[in-house]
Amino acid sequence: MLSGGQDLYIRPLFCNTIVYADFAVRCEDLSERELLLLPLFTRMVQMTGLGELSYSEVSQKLKHLTGDFNLFVEMGSSNRGEDTMVMLCRTKTLYEDFEQAMLFISELLGKANVTDLKQLKLVLNNYRTDFADSVTYNAHSFASLSAASVFSPIQWEGEQLSGLQQWFFLESIKDDALDQLAQELALLQKKLHNRRRLISHLSCDEEQVTSLSNVWERFTLSFAEGEEIVRKQRFYEQVSKGLVHEVQLYRLPSTVSYAAWAMRTSAKGTPLQAAQVVLGQLLSTNDLWEVIRGQGGAYGVSANADVMEEMFVFSSYRDPRIAGTYSDFKRILTKYASVPIEQKQIENALITTIGSELKPLSPAQDSMLAFRRLLYHITDEFRALRREQLLKVDGKAINEGAQALLDNAVREDSYVVLSGSQLLEVEKEKHPMLDRPSVRLPL
Repeated sequence: MLSGGQDLYIRPLFCNTIVYADFAVRCEDLSERELLLLPLFTRMVQMTGLGELSYSEVSQKLKHLTGDFNLFVEMGSSNRGEDTMVMLCRTKTLYEDFEQAMLFISELLGKANVTDLKQLKLVLNNYRTDFADSVTYNAHSFASLSAASVFSPIQWEGEQLSGLQQWFFLESIKDDALDQLAQELALLQKKLHNRRRLISHLSCDEEQVTSLSNVWERFTLSFAEGEEIVRKQRFYEQVSKGLVHEVQLYRLPSTVSYAAWAMRTSAKGTPLQAAQVVLGQLLSTNDLWEVIRGQGGAYGVSANADVMEEMFVFSSYRDPRIAGTYSDFKRILTKYASVPIEQKQIENALITTIGSELKPLSPAQDSMLAFRRLLYHITDEFRALRREQLLKVDGKAINEGAQALLDNAVREDSYVVLSGSQLLEVEKEKHPMLDRPSVRLPL
């Protein structure tokens, strides 16, 4: 249905008088600079004042009106071929507080004091510290994000906004640039507070649908009526044109390594990609675990296929090796391209893969999952097709899926390592690809 001229989806389910409200602010028309500022903007809105209200007073009012309020960037490839790029707001409120809460959130998005230099400096330092803290326990995720970034513009932008490049960008901002930065954030705020950008989703008790629809109309109309959103087509030199073998090395204070090896899967919606999804689970719980963790000494290892992004990524966590693990990744994948696979192993992998999709969800989880499926155009028909393909996977399909990954890696692959400098020095003698300059992380 339409609300204030914009799409509103309502999912009636038992919520016990709680309303789960999620809305997306479309960002596909933003410039590269505006995109780079978007994560900082979402932080600033959640950590500053509003008019005469201080940050503390805004925070207290949000706690009084809502049970949760989050603002973050969401992006990725959709099932329709075009990219999804939004600023996503999640909140839940009691039914009786809903209208006051949503109108306050609209006011906060449009009028938060994003030009408060004292608060901006605090937010900036807080954001930098979060990166420094998270890299110590999440370095393998940074490696995976970086490794996948060279395969498509949307993945490149994802790394720029939430990966190592965002961290480098934050560190590059000097105190004498805060005035200009504040003005850029104010312009971005005005640009985003446009009702034409809104896509909304509510989950609520069925008897509340009509009254909440009327409230949402007022919420939507509280946004300015700005220009139509025209998608920008962005291209990056760093993104593969069909042939790439990328290697990136980063230094951090550590005696171990965190690595990721990425390549393309087969096309989404194909039986071959379904086999590669199952293969990822098989590898993670069998050979990778036994060889790289059990024998090699890594704390963790995994292999995963991303259906929408059409990416397959191996990663290792707190690993005392680099070259040996990379060789094991390739050797184990080569093995699965030819050896017979026991059906019992496939069944166990399917139980884990499909079981994760069948587990009961809370109303909050159900609401967010339903909204994400709308944003990424993941239809029931596509989900049914994928389930059918997964259940048909056999040993021959696993062999073919592994071989397809190897063939894809010959044309395009990417390898990223975060490690201590001493380990990099030792390991470069073992593999020529490691004999290259490394970039120091800002720790």
